[in-house]
Amino acid sequence: MNEQTKNLTLLGNQNVTADSLGPDTAAKVLVNAHLSEDVRGKSPQIAVIAPGVMGQTGIETAKIVRSICQSEDFDVVIAIDALATKSLKRINHMIQISDTGIHPGSGVKNKRMGLNEKTLGVKVISIGVATVMSVEHLIQEKLHEMGYGDSKYNQLDDLDMVVTPKEMDEVKLHLSDVLALGINRALNQHFNQM
Repeated sequence: MNEQTKNLTLLGNQNVTADSLGPDTAAKVLVNAHLSEDVRGKSPQIAVIAPGVMGQTGIETAKIVRSICQSEDFDVVIAIDALATKSLKRINHMIQISDTGIHPGSGVKNKRMGLNEKTLGVKVISIGVATVMSVEHLIQEKLHEMGYGDSKYNQLDDLDMVVTPKEMDEVKLHLSDVLALGINRALNQHFNQM
């Protein structure tokens, strides 16, 4: 990314522990879009928002971000969100990075407008960490491990709940440190000199 590139880092929902990875990371990302080029040097302009989720704002998150991208002429969105997984072994152990965007809420059967290049009009890099698992998949995984077939337990799909480890508060702080460190090192030329 050259010195003219403007980056918008989008990050998620602060009111739910397992889903607050984004806002926790946002607080640790070094912003510089407000600084002059003399101060910023060759680092790209970096701004951070944590727009919340539709249940908090009443507005699709993608629409909020699209509006900001258009008015501020951003080039890239880095979207950070918690992910749901189908395997207990992946919780807090998997970081997924993609250039295809992200669909908030899709892991918990809550379809929202996607944040991707088509909907936002800019490139999107999504970073997700598996922090929750549906009760349905947890039970199915444990039954499978005990040797029971999945076919007998088709009625589990109406268990519309998710679970997260009890130590999630502490783990999420470490995960946000890792993500913010990676973003700061990737985008800020002066970061390694601090």
